[in-house]
Amino acid sequence: MPLPGEKSTGKVTGGHAGEWSKELDQALLLATAQYRLVLTLFTTPECSWCNRLKQDVLSTSEIADLLDYFILVEVDTSENPKRAAIHHVRSTPTMVVFSSDGRERMRIDGFVEKSEL
Repeated sequence: MPLPGEKSTGKVTGGHAGEWSKELDQALLLATAQYRLVLTLFTTPECSWCNRLKQDVLSTSEIADLLDYFILVEVDTSENPKRAAIHHVRSTPTMVVFSSDGRERMRIDGFVEKSEL
């Protein structure tokens, strides 16, 4: 369920390998059913480092293979500032790994090269 004021697409597509959802809460429910972690990428459309991370790092075959183990969620912080605030996202890109109970397990603030993942 989206937070008040949060835009919702109404569906979760992040359950399949390589697909990015926009619905964090629904992805967490799916993670519980599938015994998986949720990788959430907090971005904004105008963030050049976000675009570089998506194009040059996350879309490479080596990293794409690793992403298959996660339910993937992308949160546009300009559309969902409350979601960003709840998770203490101060800048983009920020990647956060959540367990299915919503607890943060790992965080990477800023751009990283694929060799750092």
